[in-house]
Amino acid sequence: MLKLKILNLDPNQATSSKGLIYQLQMENIQRPELVFISYMELRNLTEENFKAIEEKRSRYEKIVCDMILKGVLSGDFKVPDAKITSFALIAMLTGVVDWFREDGRLSSEELTRQYCALARQTLGVNALA
Repeated sequence: MLKLKILNLDPNQATSSKGLIYQLQMENIQRPELVFISYMELRNLTEENFKAIEEKRSRYEKIVCDMILKGVLSGDFKVPDAKITSFALIAMLTGVVDWFREDGRLSSEELTRQYCALARQTLGVNALA
């Protein structure tokens, strides 16, 4: 599963160039095979490996949900349901591996900036920040 380099989950920094959303998206773009395996190939795993991946996915999902909850509680984010919003953001971030190509019209950096703007909109904050 993806390694998170961020320890400080400050909601104000969630979608900044050092924030969680930014880092997750860059990891997904740089290592699409890990995303594909951890989300698309679960049915082919042994029961033991399935449990290990499922545990890591649950931790990953909790990190994103906790970041959203922290932002809601501080008044920085405005979402109706943190859990559903976390699933939506994760789906958006992991889905990129199905279609993104380095030789496409956007660089990984530009795509990630656009995804951060979409995440800000989803979280109810200024999309142009």
